[in-house]
Amino acid sequence: MKYLCLPVSLFFMMILASCSADNYPPIVDVPTYNYRYGQFVWHELGTSNVDASREFYGQLFNWEFESIPTTDGNYTLIRQGNKYLGGMIETKSQQNLWIGAISVEDTEKALDFLSSMGASTVIGTTRITGRGSMALLKDPQGAAVSIIHSSAGDPPLLEADANEWLWMELWSDQPESSAEFYGKTLGYDITEQVANGKPYWIFGKQELKIAGISPNPISNMTTQWVPYIKVTDPEETVNRAKSLGATILMAPNQAIRNGSVAVLTDPNGAIFCIQKWPFN
Repeated sequence: MKYLCLPVSLFFMMILASCSADNYPPIVDVPTYNYRYGQFVWHELGTSNVDASREFYGQLFNWEFESIPTTDGNYTLIRQGNKYLGGMIETKSQQNLWIGAISVEDTEKALDFLSSMGASTVIGTTRITGRGSMALLKDPQGAAVSIIHSSAGDPPLLEADANEWLWMELWSDQPESSAEFYGKTLGYDITEQVANGKPYWIFGKQELKIAGISPNPISNMTTQWVPYIKVTDPEETVNRAKSLGATILMAPNQAIRNGSVAVLTDPNGAIFCIQKWPFN
């Protein structure tokens, strides 16, 4: 199976086109009016089958869903208790992909600057009633990422609970170039280290770790941001995911992060990771 990002603009066009015409929920259940610029604060799943995606993620992570009528169908809000985690939208493309959104102070200025440094604009700044403004771009290596300025502020920075977002990792065919791009454009401090015998880069600001870069571990997959979801038992989660129709690309392995991590695709093909944290 090939995991390509080429049709990503199609589902994001649908998201942004419908969002601009409708009243969408903010990315926080209670307005904060505080911002975590440079951090991933939201996730959207473009899926060819929303019902199947809801069934899978609901059964696997106990996520709850809220359907919001829109001009072009229904937008699905993902919740974990009172927390908003992200959204889903059904697309006509067979491309299924999670895309993370990075908080910025001004989407237009950020997009202009990122473009001047080699990024490609896929969807320009779009004002979304009830949510704020968003844009979609591809970095110089082709990884899709969105930027957002939320009208209600960003979610507070809290330690992830089980079944919530834990980490974002860029799997890059040119990790050194990727590290240089994000370091220059988003002001990250870049720390290079060795993990499982391979180079690994961590994005951070002061004491805060934000995301990582790894050499792309999967053949036939373009450079891509991959989300991690925190779990308490990787083996048990993998077994349940498999019974629900997931494909296991990498099962927990003691040689890799003490068996705490696994790589999967959901039944529609969207790739994600699970990890127990801390794993020592």
